[in-house]
Amino acid sequence: SSILLCLSLIAMWVMSASGHQTANILMVFEQPGTSHFKSAAAVARVLSSRGYNITFILPEPYHTYPAASQYRDIFSFLHIRKGCSRKSLIVDTEQLAQDVTIESDSTSLLFQLIKAVADDFLKSSEDLLCDVELNDEIMSSRFDLIMTDANFLWQQVLVQKMPDIPHGLISTTAASSLTNSWIRAPNLPSILPGFMIRTHHRKPLSFFWRTYNTVFIYGAVIFFSAVLDPLMGVVTSSYSSSVSHYPTITFGLSDIWLTNADFTTDTPRPFLPNMVLVGGLNIEEPEPLSEEYQVIFDNAGAEGVLVVSMGTVVDGVSQEQADAMSASFARLPQIIIWKEPNPPPRVIGNNTYLKKWIPQKDLVAHPKTRALVYHCGNNGAFEALYHGVPIIGIPIFADQTDVAYRMMSTGMGLVIELSTLTNETLYQVTAEVLNNPKYRERAQYLSAVYRDNTVTAPERGAFWVEYILRHRGNRLMRAKVTEMGIIQEYLLDVWLFSVVLIYIIMKCLQWLFGACFR
Repeated sequence: SSILLCLSLIAMWVMSASGHQTANILMVFEQPGTSHFKSAAAVARVLSSRGYNITFILPEPYHTYPAASQYRDIFSFLHIRKGCSRKSLIVDTEQLAQDVTIESDSTSLLFQLIKAVADDFLKSSEDLLCDVELNDEIMSSRFDLIMTDANFLWQQVLVQKMPDIPHGLISTTAASSLTNSWIRAPNLPSILPGFMIRTHHRKPLSFFWRTYNTVFIYGAVIFFSAVLDPLMGVVTSSYSSSVSHYPTITFGLSDIWLTNADFTTDTPRPFLPNMVLVGGLNIEEPEPLSEEYQVIFDNAGAEGVLVVSMGTVVDGVSQEQADAMSASFARLPQIIIWKEPNPPPRVIGNNTYLKKWIPQKDLVAHPKTRALVYHCGNNGAFEALYHGVPIIGIPIFADQTDVAYRMMSTGMGLVIELSTLTNETLYQVTAEVLNNPKYRERAQYLSAVYRDNTVTAPERGAFWVEYILRHRGNRLMRAKVTEMGIIQEYLLDVWLFSVVLIYIIMKCLQWLFGACFR
């Protein structure tokens, strides 16, 4: 009987495994930023190892897409035949991004940048949705789950074409006040600083900041809704008459939301039940340094090494700022390994190594690395957190300001704005982080807290994706607020009723007292 029991268990396991192998997952990440693809690929790699079939939609053939080529034997790939040019999104917005970050008080430039990005999103959505051959291939492939990039609204139109298929989101950033409004998560201006607000994220907000925050959060929600909803309405109506609502609503109807955030760095606040924190999707174990870099670290001495990287998508540093950074670094006793910015500095110090590309994750992991100077991308934040390395944040673009001030609020580094960056200001901030042990001690403490987990972030994300597949969705964890209108959600009818009721009571009391004392 024991043998029969064992055979039965083995048979059940084989049947279960074969069921997994027949599950097909579509990952829609056809935009230019490689960090978005890498975050999704981290979860997909775990799922693939468990027998799932993974298909990615990319902006171009995988063999021309550096981040994807290493997965050619693991995933299947589709690409937009009309071509969502990686270069178009970068080139069209790069100069505006530089102007906005260099002249950070220019509101008109910020609106121009938002319009440029929105125009690119519209073009990309048309490329994706009007590719008839690609759409036919998607519809005929019988996918069991579709995962999309939470940072790109127009992908949700594709989701609406397949309403019976479970849908999940992967976000490369923490949930902001704006995305909270889309997924109908609680927005609390009293504790949650609005997107890109330059204030401390872990101290109680003053009256001024609570007032400013309230206006900013709800103003941004109204503004983006006024811009994005009509924009997406154009795409929706031209794509299919069967699509009945804006993509923003699809966010709230998603079965799972994997957000690349963690409470060690994010502001503690309430989340919806179907939001799962998977901060650190990009973290990989370091590889041995090449001989060239090993020699540099061996010669660094007790002062150690400062790693500098200002990103790859948008170069927001002007020539004058690059020169100021170089002059500031030359004053430090540390060795500087600097990923070359565009434009590069005209003069560098004797302690500086300028490189076209650097193995950032391997350099940050080295015990002689004293700090990371960088543009405050979310992936770099988790690399520094994982290895307990202090940061000097110089935010350039998009969510980087938000990341910078969240990391500063943890106590593991400082922030300097590009608009105030000079030789002296950068030197003072860098010297403070390098010479004051509290930043490194805090970084190492947070690293220990973050590492205290039984599973990795990709494994946690993969578990919840499997959960959705097993149960054909996740409606039990979907907030009822997604079924409400604005009037019901914000109790506007209740407040109106209360005001009218109080008015009637006051009038009755006024009449009663008048009648009694005549």
